[in-house]
Amino acid sequence: MPRPFLLATLATWLFLCLVQTSSAEKVYPSLYTVNDRVSMENATTFESKLNSPTTLANPALVQFINSFCGDCRRFATTFKKVALQLYEWRSALQVLVVDCAQEINVKLCRQYNITSVPTLYFMDLKYGNKKIIPIMKRDVDGIRNAVAELLSSYVSFTRPLTLLEAEQRRNYDFDYAAVIYQPPGSFIGRDTLLDLLSWPVDVRIVDNSAVAKKFDIDTENTKISIIDKKSGIKLPLKVARDTREAYVNAIASVLRMLSFNPEPTPPTIVLPSNELDDVDRRILETVTNGKATVYRADLEQAIDMILHIEIPRAGSIREESLQALRNLLDVLRKLNPLNKPGKQLLNRLYDYVKNVKHSLSGEDFQNELRLQERKLPKIFKAQRFVGCIASRPNLRGFTCSLWTLFHYLTVQTADDNTIEPGFILEAIHGFVKNFFGCTDCVNHFLEMARRRQIWLVKNKDEEVLWLWRAHNEVNKRLAGDSTEDPKFLKLQYPSAKDCPGCSINIISDTQWNEPKVFSFLKDVYHKKNLNNYALPTIIGYD
Repeated sequence: MPRPFLLATLATWLFLCLVQTSSAEKVYPSLYTVNDRVSMENATTFESKLNSPTTLANPALVQFINSFCGDCRRFATTFKKVALQLYEWRSALQVLVVDCAQEINVKLCRQYNITSVPTLYFMDLKYGNKKIIPIMKRDVDGIRNAVAELLSSYVSFTRPLTLLEAEQRRNYDFDYAAVIYQPPGSFIGRDTLLDLLSWPVDVRIVDNSAVAKKFDIDTENTKISIIDKKSGIKLPLKVARDTREAYVNAIASVLRMLSFNPEPTPPTIVLPSNELDDVDRRILETVTNGKATVYRADLEQAIDMILHIEIPRAGSIREESLQALRNLLDVLRKLNPLNKPGKQLLNRLYDYVKNVKHSLSGEDFQNELRLQERKLPKIFKAQRFVGCIASRPNLRGFTCSLWTLFHYLTVQTADDNTIEPGFILEAIHGFVKNFFGCTDCVNHFLEMARRRQIWLVKNKDEEVLWLWRAHNEVNKRLAGDSTEDPKFLKLQYPSAKDCPGCSINIISDTQWNEPKVFSFLKDVYHKKNLNNYALPTIIGYD
């Protein structure tokens, strides 16, 4: 064997081994970090955070997300602002996030019936005092006010200090108290109290002007009084504005003059870099410099997540959703690009679901999936996205691989006489409507399917073109969005580089040569042209 060929073969083998080894250790970053003052929880830690008999399990603001969902990515900016403000309330409130796109959390998200993301709950599970209350607001002030109202029953807001208490009580936790006059209909005292929870001061609210006067509060010029509990000395404070920020700053200024400070804020932690590792950098370079190609690893990743996350997360699967599941598995078992054990798995899952008479749960499906996987050699070997790789965390990935899989299926159906025209789009529509975990994506897709009359497509060639047009519509809508990867812009596809002669740009519009586009799609997405690059092994694949 010529020496250059040996070296090339060895280099390829070493690279594939590197992909396999490093992928097992790879930890994909979340939408949030500890520096966002958010605690990322999973199925093994969540209950203990809220229901531990041995720890101070405070109530929590909990956000359930899907990290691949564009709406969750956009909302992350708002939620980080919320978490930063609510960090001042940390002695009374936790801020937690659970990612339903992680397989470990499927059961947890199913348990709390998470059918839409992002979902916000105020939760208190301790001592049997089970409260799970949805927070519908999506702006910073709205979320803050909703949580403050719910937290009111956990923090003492309305026990006013009498003058006698202020003078005589010696065993209070703090040496000083801040008495705040809160007129009827106002929440200024409540909000100030919450923001001062990290300060060594006992805050009390009075809503009666006669009581307020006992603390030298005239309710017009002065609405705050600082009380020295030991001496009974009162220091009325004037504030320029009736805002919680002004009240907090006024009280904090006095406390600082008295040499008191709030609980220290933990320092910002230097986190591991989110830059791509050596393997991903090499993949990114290969993909961005190559021609339009469909990578088998992306198709495998999409099917992997559909089976292990999207379907098992469902609660009850019956009637329409049960038929949608049958349709999806029927398509996948006939057209999938998996290895031989993968094909066996999909056939067994289809037979299992086909024989369900009335309903099954996501947990039932998950149990059957695990049972069959234990009987078969390893199936899902792709541990990272290739053509759907992102240049930075939390972009592309699963949603990109889904589109790739959908296009692949519409092209493959032309060679399968057992699948009726229109059935592929019906299966895709059923999956998106009943199982896909990105609420915003689902709503947009269903509206587009209705408007583009998906049910009237009865020709296999037209299925290919319908999905292509739909995908380009989505790309146009999301172009310039915060979820767009700067290395993979949401352009109209195919580009002139990938398919010369497929399009003509006229001002801001694009005119397509659809017969040429169709030929291009049939070629790129055909099974015979799948690229096995970055798979740890190609043994067992057709």
